[in-house]
Amino acid sequence: MASRHTDNKWWTRSSASRYFSKELMRYFVQLYISYKADGDNRRLPSTGILVEVNRTLLWISAGHVVESIIEQYGQGSICDLRWIDRFDVQGAETLPFQRRDIQYYSGLTKGADCGAILLSILESDNFRHNKNLRPLVMRTGTQAEPITEPEGYVLAGFPWEASNVTHTPVSSRKEMVRLSSELICLPLVRKPWRDVSIHEDRWEDEDAFYGQLLPYSDVEGSQPEELRGMSGGPVFSFHRDGDILNIELEGIFDSYSKKT
Repeated sequence: MASRHTDNKWWTRSSASRYFSKELMRYFVQLYISYKADGDNRRLPSTGILVEVNRTLLWISAGHVVESIIEQYGQGSICDLRWIDRFDVQGAETLPFQRRDIQYYSGLTKGADCGAILLSILESDNFRHNKNLRPLVMRTGTQAEPITEPEGYVLAGFPWEASNVTHTPVSSRKEMVRLSSELICLPLVRKPWRDVSIHEDRWEDEDAFYGQLLPYSDVEGSQPEELRGMSGGPVFSFHRDGDILNIELEGIFDSYSKKT
């Protein structure tokens, strides 16, 4: 990604947030789920990114997000499950989830709230032919490159308060569902574990990523008030190399303290 910014705090501006959202959108695929609970039909979009490992495509999100989907899927309470892949054909902007035995991973039992769903061959083929998507490629079995100190960090995801799901009946058995959502990128500063005031549950991991949200430096009150819906969103670090802005995946967002 090319960058012409010279201000060392440029990444805290709202314009930088829009820049990151535009550049990073290609790595995101939301998984829309509609399910029955307590007699109601609930509709939720989930945040996740597309990752390629050894030529295999995975959908990476938070472990509790993946486990919730697997639980509803196993109970047979899901009414609709589909990938929002933004394919450039009217009426085909989503891809129905292929009904199958889901191969997935969750690190919750090991104290790591990250998870993954293995994409089927059909889903992988569709995503690879979608010019709006590009997986993050994880290289394995190679020597790590020297670490460059990041300029900053951003948390990216789709907060529910910036999403809107509407449904309009078109017949006795069918309805039209429309989803609008916005990718939000929020500037973060990394905090040492010893400086974090909350050390309980999953916050006990000294090696985890802890960050504090920074307000936009140019606009007040324009960030989401809640981070609900952003679970499973990536935390990216970035640094400039001349006119090139390099990004790296630092972690997957799983929880936050509203007070801090």
